[in-house]
Amino acid sequence: MMSLEHEKKMRRAHITREVIEVILLVVVISVAIRLSIDTRFVEGDSMEPNLPPSQLVMVNKLAYLFGSPQRGDVIVLYFPLDTSKQFIKRIIGIPGDRIDLKPGEVSVNGHPIAEPYVTKEQNAQVGSVTLGPDQYFVMGDHREVSCDSRSWGPLPKNDIIGKVTLVYWPLSKIHGVNTYDSTFAGIPDQKATKASSNIPFGNDCAA
Repeated sequence: MMSLEHEKKMRRAHITREVIEVILLVVVISVAIRLSIDTRFVEGDSMEPNLPPSQLVMVNKLAYLFGSPQRGDVIVLYFPLDTSKQFIKRIIGIPGDRIDLKPGEVSVNGHPIAEPYVTKEQNAQVGSVTLGPDQYFVMGDHREVSCDSRSWGPLPKNDIIGKVTLVYWPLSKIHGVNTYDSTFAGIPDQKATKASSNIPFGNDCAA
């Protein structure tokens, strides 16, 4: 017959094991969430008026695990010329696309796009660029101040951290991030072959 003391020890061991299992489960879930979802404060003015400074956004780091970035997506990226910096930009062109920049106009594969997310169109660079495999053309919504592909060239896919999906702070401004699918509807995808450009890219911006 089991003694009372032995029964108490068995009960304590069982409780201890359950507590450890719960703690391990919480750790595993926390790590999984951390690897798949992140948060960022919006810094600078380059995505105004859609993402003003100091808003807190949710970043889906697994968004492109089984799919490719699309035109209109808002992403967090490593600045290719200094990967210690992270920017938030909108994808305008995907691999194979030809981007034509003119004063007051952006065309993708020969289709001028009406950009409702831009309040004032301005291009620091004028010319055209054809994107190679795994290259993306990104721009900020506030074109006058944005440091983006117009200045430092196409973005390698490996520099994409994740897709911005939600603004959740301040609470009064909670909303999903609009990718403006209708803006890019009808633009045919082009097979990515060889990259080319007549734009003299140079790091002439700092924000």
